[in-house]
Amino acid sequence: MTGASTGIGLSLAFECASHGYDLLIVADEPQIHEAARELQQTKVEVEARSMPSRVARSASSGFMPGTYQAVYNGTKAFLDSFSFALRAELKGSGVTVTCLMWGFIGSG
Repeated sequence: MTGASTGIGLSLAFECASHGYDLLIVADEPQIHEAARELQQTKVEVEARSMPSRVARSASSGFMPGTYQAVYNGTKAFLDSFSFALRAELKGSGVTVTCLMWGFIGSG
């Protein structure tokens, strides 16, 4: 789960943990490790990773060109495509792959 250190991403991580799902959480913020400690209190396995690049702030970035954002939008497109393909390959295995794509979320 990307963006799991704060906000919607962290709320979704807690929702998954409350249903007993082990988590791999990712964010480019130092709070990711604090979030992992909080999530571990729900008695699920949680592994936290930090990424040196930006983590998704708008899922729609993978579906449109982005002037001066070619690498970011291209990476999002890869994640979207990878999620869809992985879901198809794992169909019937009992493993669920979800790619939640919310639109732009502004601040303030």
